[in-house]
Amino acid sequence: MGKRRAAATSAVSIARAQGWYDTRLAFSLFAHGRLHLAVDANGAFAAFREADRIYRTTPGASLQAAHMGVQLAAYALSSGRADEAISIIDPHITSVKSAENAALLSTLLMLKAEALDYAGRSTEAQLVRLDSLGWARYGFGSTAQVGARLQEIAAISPG
Repeated sequence: MGKRRAAATSAVSIARAQGWYDTRLAFSLFAHGRLHLAVDANGAFAAFREADRIYRTTPGASLQAAHMGVQLAAYALSSGRADEAISIIDPHITSVKSAENAALLSTLLMLKAEALDYAGRSTEAQLVRLDSLGWARYGFGSTAQVGARLQEIAAISPG
């Protein structure tokens, strides 16, 4: 994993040195964040936030921005900031639904359901979770994969 982290750091450095402040930098930041998450959570989420800013201002990059939303919402939820997680997720729902990206949509909805549960809004959480399951079955395929994703997301919540 050390080689991968070094390569991701190098990719960010190369993008910056080349003056690429577009999706090339954003993707390298995403890779950097994912690979550094376990060793430097703050640095990883700084990379996700920067990638998010780039994707949100790039025409046609709404799905990439939604992937950053997953990372940022998970971080907010894991820190006990359920309302922040929901506010990160909500703007992405429409574009992801329009793109019919079932796996991404179900992940966003599962995160939202966990955040709603943590915020004490269990009835609303049940409805959102139910909606997520239909998309998850289509996006992930097997019931086992859906269950695994639900468990991964449930583990993020501090509650």
